[in-house]
Amino acid sequence: AVARVEEKDMPLSILVMNAAMLYPVDYAGPWLSPNNIDQTMASNHYGHFLLSELLMPRLRKFAPSLVCFQGSIGQYFADLDALFQPGISYESTAKETSAVADRYGVGPWCKNMDSYHTSKLANQLHAYELQRRLRKDQANVCVTPCFPGLVASSIHTTDRDKQGANLPGKFEGNAVNRSEEHTSELQSLTSS
Repeated sequence: AVARVEEKDMPLSILVMNAAMLYPVDYAGPWLSPNNIDQTMASNHYGHFLLSELLMPRLRKFAPSLVCFQGSIGQYFADLDALFQPGISYESTAKETSAVADRYGVGPWCKNMDSYHTSKLANQLHAYELQRRLRKDQANVCVTPCFPGLVASSIHTTDRDKQGANLPGKFEGNAVNRSEEHTSELQSLTSS
């Protein structure tokens, strides 16, 4: 993707890092990438890190630019012992109750959620560090972490038609779920 942007010399001044994955409850593996990194961390953090670094020259070229890293409420419940540790895998313990959830009294959730939460914290830390470095270089690129609050989505299920269907009971009714409204807003913006 980056090579195509470069090849076509496409202008780039806004980059939103919003992709994420979460192991479904019935996931059976593989848990580690070929580089010995947890798949969730590889997808949710290292992919964002690499893409932002590869596109940074273009963002600088077309400055002023903005890079936004999407956060999650889960970033507050990260497994700090697993942060940036290669070979950490939740394969054998994925179905066990998370000690992090127990510690904060917010669960229950399984340990497979710890990987998601940790990846979201890693993105926020990267955003702060990237902004610090760009400011030091006096680059005209603004990096901001953002956190939209609790949003009903289908990330907990492989059935994308069940938006927010598996939210814990205490969150039901409190999450934003206006996908149809946002779809029509996006269509009106892109059709002009």
